[in-house]
Amino acid sequence: MRRWVPLLVTGFFIAACGSDGDPSEDASAEDGTGSDGVDIVEEEATLPDYCESDEDCDDGDPCSGIETCDVDTNTCEWGTRLEDGHICGDPRLICVRGRCGESECGDGYLDPGAGEFCEPSLDSACMEGCTIVCMSNDECLDDDFCNGSEHCDTAAHLCRGGVAVTNGTVCDTPPRQICLYAECVESVCLDEYIDVLGGEECEGAVSQSCTTECGIDGMQSCNWICRWTECTADAPANDACADAVSADAGGTFPGTTCSARNDWGIVPSCVEDRAPDVFYGLSLGADATVEIHTCDGTEFDTVLALLSGTCDGELTEVACNDDTTGCGDGTQSSITQSLTAGEYVIIVDGKELMADTFSEGSFTLTVNFP
Repeated sequence: MRRWVPLLVTGFFIAACGSDGDPSEDASAEDGTGSDGVDIVEEEATLPDYCESDEDCDDGDPCSGIETCDVDTNTCEWGTRLEDGHICGDPRLICVRGRCGESECGDGYLDPGAGEFCEPSLDSACMEGCTIVCMSNDECLDDDFCNGSEHCDTAAHLCRGGVAVTNGTVCDTPPRQICLYAECVESVCLDEYIDVLGGEECEGAVSQSCTTECGIDGMQSCNWICRWTECTADAPANDACADAVSADAGGTFPGTTCSARNDWGIVPSCVEDRAPDVFYGLSLGADATVEIHTCDGTEFDTVLALLSGTCDGELTEVACNDDTTGCGDGTQSSITQSLTAGEYVIIVDGKELMADTFSEGSFTLTVNFP
């Protein structure tokens, strides 16, 4: 009986010949007959008849290339096939004729990385198991360090493959070359192996959670040189003046300037250089004395500014404070001001400590009406 082993739904099949005279033995094969009478029967791959996006055309096989959808005709188009022998999965899966499958003797591709010495369709002297006749070890060596040390089985007089060297082992230099799936290749970004000793930190279109420099949860992604990008977080909701949080009723307002933009156009008068800042709005229906401070629950050297006016109009500074003795550790800020009825904006800011380094972080803004 003939046994069929499907590799992919639309891929190639390996059919093991039996003695039952299955009529499919007469079918023509693209690359001939493999070892042990194994016929390579190519099944024509197809794409959907209709599509609306590239996603509709994806056949799930990297070896066939990236399929696209022609939205004008709603038809799928094949991508560019990856070359035969390209590693497409682990354990050792390779591309052969545009399909990803297990590397096997008789698949029509000579794969030394899988311990093959020959391919029946390419070499009439090729023996069972894609090996060759030998009398000594020297006849079996292929000068490839990464696929292990080959030797001659003196009992059977057949070459036997060695044990593949661990991925990432340096096999040549310069440039830096490493063993990857039993082959010695140049270590490059996007080769499906994170070469830590070669300076790589990540691989592919991936991202991970991280902690920003000022201590909040963020995300970073793998860039084009296989290094993690800077850890960043979403900007605070009140990063822009137009999105100021209302402090009309007073109270305490936990917040942060981490990941806020340094975008305020007016530098508060009590500091020389601006820093990341956030905004609060204060609307007074009557004259009042207002106490504003960051004395409690604040982790950085703050600056407070109080301005009259609105974000979409003219703003005029009313008061500004950098450090207040007895307020937190003395580097926090406090303003007490008698105000007339009207609209005001409170800025929680920091200051430049050195070039491109700012005081920023978590704080608690308190607004009281004593």
